[in-house]
Amino acid sequence: MTSNTISIPEYCLVLLVGASGSGKSTFAARHFLPTEIVSSDRCRAVVADDESDQSATADAFELVRFIAEKRLNARRSTVIDATNVRPEDRRAFVDLAKRYHALVVAFVFDMPEALCHERNAGRAERNFGPHVVRNHQRALKRGIRRMDREGIRFVYRFSDPARVDDVVVERQRLWVDKRDEIGPFDIIGDVHGCADELEQILIALGYHLDIQETSSGSGYSVIPPVGRKVVFLGDLVDRGPRIPDTLRLVKSMVDDILMPIVGFFTGGVDFTSIFTILGDGEYDSLAAAQEAGAATINWGVFINNCISFLIVAWVVFMLVKAMNAAKRKVEEAPAEPAAPPREEVLLEEVRDILAKS
Repeated sequence: MTSNTISIPEYCLVLLVGASGSGKSTFAARHFLPTEIVSSDRCRAVVADDESDQSATADAFELVRFIAEKRLNARRSTVIDATNVRPEDRRAFVDLAKRYHALVVAFVFDMPEALCHERNAGRAERNFGPHVVRNHQRALKRGIRRMDREGIRFVYRFSDPARVDDVVVERQRLWVDKRDEIGPFDIIGDVHGCADELEQILIALGYHLDIQETSSGSGYSVIPPVGRKVVFLGDLVDRGPRIPDTLRLVKSMVDDILMPIVGFFTGGVDFTSIFTILGDGEYDSLAAAQEAGAATINWGVFINNCISFLIVAWVVFMLVKAMNAAKRKVEEAPAEPAAPPREEVLLEEVRDILAKS
């Protein structure tokens, strides 16, 4: 991958952001399929037979959002080719992406105003005054630094036309995309820190548990049945009597899967084999050094624990964030109107009597 390569998620919503004439449509045509691009100009032409008919803008963008929603609902990447220079222009598309679990990528074309005017002058359909591009540029400058606060995950800014020409866009599958994992899965619900029951469940499912009792609790080595995987749903710890053992058991199952993957991306390094001997002697492995009673600094174990901590912290953070986002504000019930004064009630009764007489 070169320094000019930009990686975007395989499934995402792409916003092209920039003034008219900044090169958005040319960039889109170069890097995306025609069917992936939803152009506001093209939609304006669909509803009004004229790409420059500004009176059709509202209908055109209604069509843009409709097409984008249908594509995202089918889990297809979508590129919005419009100016998108104001936060309020982008908000509807960001909300749409969140609804369909798509990350948002913004390519920002912060090009010189003179270049935009020059390009527009060569296009017959761009017969508007220079104030249009000027207003686009001003709106872009005001909001460009806060785009990451709008829910846009990746922002790539271009201010040099030469760099735009050299860019290569590649698509990467998200690490959370496990659609090719077809199981069979063993799904285990709330454990609540009850390690005894968890051990019994795993054994009943055919998992081989090698349990080593130590002074600090139980140590585990777990071998799953061929082709089977465990999926834990719900609480691992809560009120159970063996919470530490539960965490050790689950961690041992995760480490055998997670750390080899990390080692692969770091050149095949086995972190647990990284250690320093304090004193004389040479040992082929950490286990051999510990068996001989040598004092060691276990760098690899420390790295493993740091990675595990960061991953757990990130997962907890995302779960809390998702829970907070899912909460809905409960609207307060309207207060009952106060009863009218007794004098007013009596006057109304007198009025009703006089009306009947």
